Amino acid sequence: ISVKEMAEKYYYTPSHFIVRFKKHTGYTPQKYYNLCRMVKARRLLLDTSLTLSVISDMCGFSDLNSFVRCFRSTMNITPGKFREQSTSKYHEE
Repeated sequence: ISVKEMAEKYYYTPSHFIVRFKKHTGYTPQKYYNLCRMVKARRLLLDTSLTLSVISDMCGFSDLNSFVRCFRSTMNITPGKFREQSTSKYHEE
């Protein structure tokens, strides 16, 4: 769903919708959407052995590179390293 469609649903212009959304959530709609996708990606990385490519698809990314870039910019670590570090911490306990 696009910002334009969400704005129309609530009778706002897209720019006014973005301002109101950010006021209530602290994030732009795009940033919030990406954060939600990262929550799902983290869960899949921790709880499954699915490949990064499959996780990328499941989280709505058009390609693996986009997924890795978004994950790294949000989490400050690549998804592969995140999984590796999380797995090694789990085995140490």
